[in-house]
Amino acid sequence: MKKELLALSSEIINGLLSRKDPFCTFEAAGIRDGLEIIHEYVANREFGVAFEHLEYIISECDISLSPAQVERLSSLAKRFK
Repeated sequence: MKKELLALSSEIINGLLSRKDPFCTFEAAGIRDGLEIIHEYVANREFGVAFEHLEYIISECDISLSPAQVERLSSLAKRFK
């Protein structure tokens, strides 16, 4: 679960940072350093909070996920909520 959450977070956030989207403010609190924040939550065993932060980044930046990412996110959601 921990590895799954970190891998998906890295994939989504690194993809976001590489595309330079004008509709997402990377300077916003919690987005530019989002991966670091998620790692900190996971290190403190706060998996649900880490997941919620990933959801925040996805919604705030209106990220389009691949079908595989949606499936992985849904699977994690069932475990965290």
